[in-house]
Amino acid sequence: MKKIIALIMASVIMVGMGLLGYATDITTKADKKDMGLIISAENFNQVFCGEPSTRKLITNFGHDIGESLIEINTISLDGYAIKLDATVIANGTKSHIYAKGQLFDSYKREDGRNVFVAVFDDVEGDYKIKLFEIYNDVNPTSKLLENNSGKGRHLKIYLADEKNNLLLHEITLPKVFKKLNKPRGQYADSINDAFWYLGIAKPIINTEIKATEENIKMLGLDSEINQQANGRFSQHNFGNIKKISYKIGFDDLICYSLPFAKYKHLDVRPQSTWILNFKIAEHTTVNGATYRSISNLFRYKNLELKMAAGGGTTFIKTTRQGKMMDPNKGLRKAGDDIKSYVMQKIIKAIPYAPTIKTVTGWISKAGSLETITLGDKSVSLSGGYTTAVGTKVKSCELYKCTDYDNKNDIGHYYYYQVEAQYEGDGKASDTCGLMRVSFDTFNYMDNSTTHTSEDFELDYIADNH
Repeated sequence: MKKIIALIMASVIMVGMGLLGYATDITTKADKKDMGLIISAENFNQVFCGEPSTRKLITNFGHDIGESLIEINTISLDGYAIKLDATVIANGTKSHIYAKGQLFDSYKREDGRNVFVAVFDDVEGDYKIKLFEIYNDVNPTSKLLENNSGKGRHLKIYLADEKNNLLLHEITLPKVFKKLNKPRGQYADSINDAFWYLGIAKPIINTEIKATEENIKMLGLDSEINQQANGRFSQHNFGNIKKISYKIGFDDLICYSLPFAKYKHLDVRPQSTWILNFKIAEHTTVNGATYRSISNLFRYKNLELKMAAGGGTTFIKTTRQGKMMDPNKGLRKAGDDIKSYVMQKIIKAIPYAPTIKTVTGWISKAGSLETITLGDKSVSLSGGYTTAVGTKVKSCELYKCTDYDNKNDIGHYYYYQVEAQYEGDGKASDTCGLMRVSFDTFNYMDNSTTHTSEDFELDYIADNH
């Protein structure tokens, strides 16, 4: 226990002094056994989290912090599949952990480090595996239980019991992992990696910042915002920029996210294409460096895109293109099927002078659950005069930055396009249409959900010229 406390005190002192490396490297000698630390969630926040100047020394807590022993009995690898059998002794109680899962690339691989994270979907025992990081690299990294030199290949195993008490272990890398070097090409969800401490650590910032020109540019967006004009793309940002920041050990993580719409409508003379796009601007930094592979804490779900036409206008085709994550099936993109509520409002007679209230009524119609295919292929509408259409994604979520590094459609997005056609009596009509975007924002930090729904009124001319 004295050795562990000495290591942590050195770590806390180094953080307070602002020295981020090059101190004496101290590692455990164990290969398959390790004596680690038991610490409550409350004490973890006081020792390891927040501004360094506010942290407390571990010696302040006396017997409230104890030791745990972990013994790795067997680890087996089959490609990227992993099985773990381990024994844990904590507070005088012996228990076993049996776990099966998959290895994924850690976000740390973005800067060239050979690091994997195991994600276990089948765990038996008294503990949750919060982090299982295989650090098979000689470059420095931060650890919690020793000073920040962080050199040497090692295995981090951080466990949590039902009361969110943490068992922290950092072990010399077992031989079975030493030949792991080929990237999987698929990153772990960051709740199993960069944000392993969710539900335990408290953020130092959880707020919204104004979508000023400067902040929008910081996210890589156009500074020209909220412009609405017939015949050109308009951009609408949904509220302020969401920001969460954590300081854990030597790492400073900041997460930003802003959902926005880009949309365009044209006069229907006698046909035109209307487009409604849902996009995301976001990124997460660790110690000032941006890591695009880190999954954002803000996830957008139940996304609904709708359009309604005005006088003398009907819709004849729709196209749905996108890229989004299905928690069960993985990434869904062009050519893949997704579950969606599909809405089509059909009326018996051609509308000539509907009011905005009437148009809003059309767009409010509910949809029926169908399987649709993402892609550029359009779907013809039939059954009568279609005055409103819509799509609502059922199971997928969107959270990755859509456009960055001067490239479009890299991350998550949903594009909805309709073909509008004039169906009037030959006379020009000044009329109005409507677009609606609705979605739920899920915040992994506190498991909260907020709903957003906004309408965009569209003025246009419809005729047969």
